[in-house]
Amino acid sequence: MILPLGLRRVAVTSVALAWDVDSLTVLTQERLFSREQDGVDWWRELFHRKEAGMHKVGLYGLSGHIGIILEAIAARDDAVLAAVGTEDALELQAFRAGGHVTADMHFYDGWREMLENEDITILAVCSENHRHVDPIVAAAKRGIAVISEKPVATDRAGLEKVRQAVVEHGIDFSVLFDMRTASPYIAMKKAVASGAIGKPV
Repeated sequence: MILPLGLRRVAVTSVALAWDVDSLTVLTQERLFSREQDGVDWWRELFHRKEAGMHKVGLYGLSGHIGIILEAIAARDDAVLAAVGTEDALELQAFRAGGHVTADMHFYDGWREMLENEDITILAVCSENHRHVDPIVAAAKRGIAVISEKPVATDRAGLEKVRQAVVEHGIDFSVLFDMRTASPYIAMKKAVASGAIGKPV
């Protein structure tokens, strides 16, 4: 089942869980972006909404779609990948071999030490699925914007922890649903909504 999750100043995103649970919708009083805006668009537009200056990005985990994160940073002159944290030595070795390392980049064995030592403004969570919740919550408490690989959580309790942290601390938050605005999917959605293919059952 897909759980629609709308949060402060963030695109209404979705969290795919591995089992069927009741629909959960979280809305605040502030106006949300269109449902058509996905995590990738949010990630690119986030820089425009943050205060002027260099944006220091921290990347936790290297098992997700890190290419989206790296491309967004490389496309801007006001953003830098300041730190990388991962518990997987082989992932880090591959990352280093990929030519992404700069002289000023710092490396950590996980997210805790990275958040404690780095003055980052954005945390990108691209770790294994079961390791998403804790760094998101910790970053929210520090007022750090977060973009996370999907799913946000692997159970409803974890999802609720994220919801509470994001709403309480008012951070910018979204999920890497990078195909939500791809033209084939938009066309399919419009076809279904218009009744062109009949009524879904």
